[in-house]
Amino acid sequence: MGNCFCELARINPGHTYYVLFGYIRSIAMQMQALNNAKGKQKVELISKLYSQQMLQVLRLMGRAVGQAGEEVSALVYPLCQLLSAYESLSEANEYLPLKLHILSIELTLAE
Repeated sequence: MGNCFCELARINPGHTYYVLFGYIRSIAMQMQALNNAKGKQKVELISKLYSQQMLQVLRLMGRAVGQAGEEVSALVYPLCQLLSAYESLSEANEYLPLKLHILSIELTLAE
């Protein structure tokens, strides 16, 4: 599935830019809402942001941006900023494996 999305990103980079920009923006808004949330809402946002599904979405976006053409390469900086902010959300040791996965996504962007 991921390979198929990356191929589609190479075929139509203009449309891919808008799709990925929308996803990056929505994740950034969820992270901003986490900073302002309290109580039960904060717990729900933490479980949503630290889920396996979110990690797979970030990994897919990293692969698509890294493998796509010039139009999509403009999203490298916003995606790196998002990944850096994602790493610094929590300093707890229980999220260390997640931080290592985020680091591997950043390394695929650097290639």
